[in-house]
Amino acid sequence: MDTKTENSIRKKSIEILLNKYKSDNEKLIIENKRLEKYKKKIIGYILIFVSVIIFFLSVLIIITEIQIILLSFVSIALISMTIFLIFIYSPKTHQLDLTKDTLKTVFYNLSHAISHFNLEKYATFLPIDEIVYQFVPFISDSSQKKYPTSNELREDILKIPNKGILLHPTGYSLLELIINEFQMDISKVDINNITILLQEILMEQLNLIETLDFVRLDRGRYKLVLIGNIFSLICQLDKPDLNIGTQIGDPICSFVAILLARITKRSILLKSHEFKQKENSSIVIFELGEIYR
Repeated sequence: MDTKTENSIRKKSIEILLNKYKSDNEKLIIENKRLEKYKKKIIGYILIFVSVIIFFLSVLIIITEIQIILLSFVSIALISMTIFLIFIYSPKTHQLDLTKDTLKTVFYNLSHAISHFNLEKYATFLPIDEIVYQFVPFISDSSQKKYPTSNELREDILKIPNKGILLHPTGYSLLELIINEFQMDISKVDINNITILLQEILMEQLNLIETLDFVRLDRGRYKLVLIGNIFSLICQLDKPDLNIGTQIGDPICSFVAILLARITKRSILLKSHEFKQKENSSIVIFELGEIYR
């Protein structure tokens, strides 16, 4: 097979996987919007139902002499409704399960799609204006150590199949969810308050992570340690897909890398990435590169 034909096939493969990945990203946003509408509708119906029951029971209490029985019935109805709202119908629990499942699917599909390419060990996140691309060089071209220029990215992210694969990072699905759900203003985030933000969003709001530690190791290098059940799902993937996952980053560390790239305007190298199945953890070291233009 000549080089031109090989490049054409490679480019077509990248187009297919990017289209598939884009649909996976959009699924999480659409499903969460649908869930939010459904939650509001159900709660509205429940409140109407309770109001009607209380009204009719109040009328009966006035015109009958069996007040104690009716009051007991009202109490039982209200207690039952409370149990239903807290334990049986739990939109937050459903949303968490949906988020975990979708992030796992996004991660798996992208890892599986690019697992047949001969890629360098770790990817680099490249900020272009408001968009962060992820570049994974082919091993055959790794000696060049040359990233695509910003002009090449703007023209066509599939224009340079000889250098490597350009992707929208897996963390974009999580970023879009957070922007839509919590109206987070990325422009106000800086590297000094990023830990507080991540703990608030990932631990308190989404409950995706149980423990999060983000520390500066030395000039330009940061270590991120994440512990949570979502990594037990990721670690269940086949080893080839999991190995690719360490190159492109799991959705949560990828989300952090996107934030770092946008905050610093620098390229962010995924220097090392390790999953530990027993601890349900992901350990990542980021290295800040030069300002990317």
